[in-house]
Amino acid sequence: MVLYDRLVAREVLNLCRRDAERIYVGKERDNHTMPQEDINRLLARLAREGKRVVAAQGRGSVHLRRGGEEIETLAEEGVPFQVVPGITAASGCASYAAFR
Repeated sequence: MVLYDRLVAREVLNLCRRDAERIYVGKERDNHTMPQEDINRLLARLAREGKRVVAAQGRGSVHLRRGGEEIETLAEEGVPFQVVPGITAASGCASYAAFR
């Protein structure tokens, strides 16, 4: 299962298993597909059902509180999880420039 927001590039989603179910949980100002609390509960429920769940977020969502709320919910509910940081734009640009 892959829960993803609008800031996750299509190329990143294409790296996921082809058979993985994808659920869009993106938000825009005044247009939330799903309230954050529901996303938190969905992550925990899917994991408790024995599913492997990825919450793919773009552009520092963990730092903008959303990821922190998800982590807090998983920890409170005793669901094991792992946070895998992405590459910030600044680091990505510097790495790309080094190979040009």
